[in-house]
Amino acid sequence: MRWNTRRNRALDPQGNTILLDASAVVEREIPVGSIVWLGELAEWSGTGSGDVETELMEVKTYRETPDVRNGEVRRVIGMMKYKGVLPTIGWSTYDGAS
Repeated sequence: MRWNTRRNRALDPQGNTILLDASAVVEREIPVGSIVWLGELAEWSGTGSGDVETELMEVKTYRETPDVRNGEVRRVIGMMKYKGVLPTIGWSTYDGAS
């Protein structure tokens, strides 16, 4: 996936005008509200906090456009910089005791 970091205005699913920080053409549906970053899974450490400073983006818009013959679909997401905190996943161990 390549990101286009040109800022654009768009309508969110509720019809409000928003300012997007980036857009990308993607190969599959990515739900609105998803958090994405530019990179590979191998670059993300097991703690969920990447080894390098990574800019997270939140998907705000999703659009599908079929080609003229309906053979292929172009999928585009619009993103805004994510300012929240990612949730942490609690790990527990099971010792087999009942």
